[in-house]
Amino acid sequence: MNTNNPLINKKYNYLYKITNTINNKIYIGVHRTDNINDNYMGSGKILKRSQSKYGIKNFTKEILHTFPTYMEALDEERRIVTTEFIERKDNYNIKEGGFGSCKWSKEVIQHLSDKGKKRWNDPIFVQKMLRSLKSEERKTKIGNKFRTWMVNNPEKLKEKMNKINKDPIKIEKTRQKHLGTKRNTEARKNISKGLQLKINTTPGLKEKISGKNMIYIFNKSTDTIKRISRNDPIPDNWVLGSRPMKGKRNYDICKNLVFAHNPITLETHRYSNILNIPINYIMGRPKNGRL
Repeated sequence: MNTNNPLINKKYNYLYKITNTINNKIYIGVHRTDNINDNYMGSGKILKRSQSKYGIKNFTKEILHTFPTYMEALDEERRIVTTEFIERKDNYNIKEGGFGSCKWSKEVIQHLSDKGKKRWNDPIFVQKMLRSLKSEERKTKIGNKFRTWMVNNPEKLKEKMNKINKDPIKIEKTRQKHLGTKRNTEARKNISKGLQLKINTTPGLKEKISGKNMIYIFNKSTDTIKRISRNDPIPDNWVLGSRPMKGKRNYDICKNLVFAHNPITLETHRYSNILNIPINYIMGRPKNGRL
């Protein structure tokens, strides 16, 4: 049973106030119990330290109000123990009341910040944390948890991937994060298995990836290339082949030219029109140096 579950109710669900009779500082909290005389005297850390310092006999407890449910008691605590309340010096509360997200007092936040900075300035602590963060056990645990989430939330996963794949800022951020990263052997095997499964189960994908019965075509105006089926017609403004290589003739120069050669000297030239081919030349190029 989760003892922090706010939906669990007991016979008595109440809001209480504990007072230090020496300095009159108070603490407001909630409690649930089946025994009204269980001698419960609060659980706040600062309150417990004060009780150890002054002695429990110097503290009194008053039940302010009882509720049918524990959640109602938490709601009342949130109404009283506000941000302004925890900043006061006359109480032991250090965070807002109620269930869920809450704010801590500025004094506590500063204390936690100073304590954290001190820890991270210790090289032994840093090395210990790095070993823990980079451990294979932690990586496996996170991986298994995420894989389980993907299986159980296909629609959310699809929505998440669509946002990642379409947002250029996120794409660049992810690219920079993984730039130079080398995947381990197990990760590479998993990726390979996933791709093979996708290729074998998606109709036409295997042929598309292999390039079988596909040809490249190039659009000079947009400087783009793509592959189409060998049997499909070439669209307007597209030419056969991939984009021209650097230092080579471009498509505008070569487009619609015809080859012709001299059958005696095997000298070959290209002509812009069939009518421009000389009388002693034959259309086409010689094969293996012969006609």
